[in-house]
This record gives sequence, C-alpha cells and structure tokens, in this order.
Amino acid sequence: MTQLIVNPYRISAPAGSYDSDAQNYINRVEVADGAALETVVKDAMNQLVVTLKTSSLWSPLVYALPGAGPRTLAGGLVPLQNTTESGFFGTVTWDRKTGFNCGADITAVTYPTTLTESNVGTQNDFSMSAWVTQASSAAAFYFGANNDEFRRANTANATFRSRSGTANSIGNGSDVTGFRGVSRSSSASYSRRINGSTASITQTSTAPGTAAFRYFRSSAGRTPVQSSVSTKIAWSHIGSALALDTLEAAVTAYRNTINAAI
Repeated sequence: MTQLIVNPYRISAPAGSYDSDAQNYINRVEVADGAALETVVKDAMNQLVVTLKTSSLWSPLVYALPGAGPRTLAGGLVPLQNTTESGFFGTVTWDRKTGFNCGADITAVTYPTTLTESNVGTQNDFSMSAWVTQASSAAAFYFGANNDEFRRANTANATFRSRSGTANSIGNGSDVTGFRGVSRSSSASYSRRINGSTASITQTSTAPGTAAFRYFRSSAGRTPVQSSVSTKIAWSHIGSALALDTLEAAVTAYRNTINAAI
C-alpha cells in the first residue's frame, strides 16, 4: 500500500493554477535546466512567490536568486523576477540544496552589471539578503558590492555594510549559517538581521557607487574568499527597503520544502 504524506501547511496547486509570475519563473528555470522540475519543487516555487506577494515583499525585490531547487547551475542563475537580465559566474559548482559553492576558486558569481549600487533602490531606500548554507572558516566576502556587503572577518565576526563605507561588526563567533540581511529606509540608520535577530544600526548613509553585486569576491577588491575555503550561498536578493523578518520566514519555508523534497 502506498503511503501518502500530506504537509498541512502547504497544499499543492492544481495543474495550471500557479501564480502567473511563479509559472513564468518555473518556465524559465526548466528551459535553462533542459528538463522539467518535480511537482513538489514547482509547488514550493509557487508558494514562495505567493507568500512574497501576500506579505508585500514582491515589489521591493528588484532581483532575487532563490538559489535552491533548480536542477543545474544554469537554472540556479535564473532570477525570480521576469527579466531578460542575467548574471555570469566564475568557476563555481552548484548543489540543488546548498546553492553556489565557491570551493577553491576566488572568482565571483556576478549579478547583471546593469544592476549596480546606484540603480538599485536609493541612498536611503535599499535592502539585500543572502542565505549562507556553509560559512567560511577564514576571512571571506559573501555577497554585496562596495558600500553594501556581507563578510566574515578573521575573528569570525559577521560584518555588514548598508549604503556606507563603514562596516558594522558583531562579536566573535557571530558568523553563522542561515539568513542575513540589511534594510535601510532612513539616512541615519539601517536594520541588520542575522541568526534570527534584528538590530538597528546607527550609521549615516552615503551616496551609492557604481559597483556590481557579487558572491564571493568584492568588486571593490576587499578580502575575497581564500583559496582554501569552501563557502556556499543559496538565496540572495537586492531591492528597496522591506521587512527582513518576514522575508526570512518566507525563504525559510521555501528552503525547508526543498530540503525535504530533494
């Protein structure tokens, strides 16, 4: 007898009833992958888009890479938004659960060069996030550009920048796996979230530059991932200010479904 296990928190959408933006994303991923996705993966992608919309998070996301779920690296580079812009990558590997793996290479996965600090959000209206699935064991640049970035310092501190040349650092051992994000909606301060906790950081904003957003290596030449370090990153986004805790909840639900299904 076949046993059917039903997740009470997610009901599969009948065929043809996916949200139109979700269906568009699924179609583009399948073309890039060269193969159809499993129904449970498509259901999860649809639910992610629906949750982002009902939580008023869809519009603030200018560009997002879900990072887990697609079958191939080509599929992983397909943005959630319906755009013809796409990024490019160096010598990285791909895993359907953990996303991009820097491995022993220090080249970068790069967002479209048309999406720079100066044309995503504004000086005082900006957000970005990333889901680190494997933290670095040495100083590393995770994701960002020039004045917007996530890094790990030599002392295992998690450091952040949001529209500022000055980094904010948390104490030793704070660089952990999982969701991290920043959101700025004023000139005087920004919100920083990591390890399930949000804090307000007093830091005056500066005018954004022209650097492109990247994984693993800063376009400003700041500390790259070292050659012996393996670092993995899945979800990421850039956009305008939003509720970081709500975004984390949506991405967590998506990742939990993907991890259980694959």
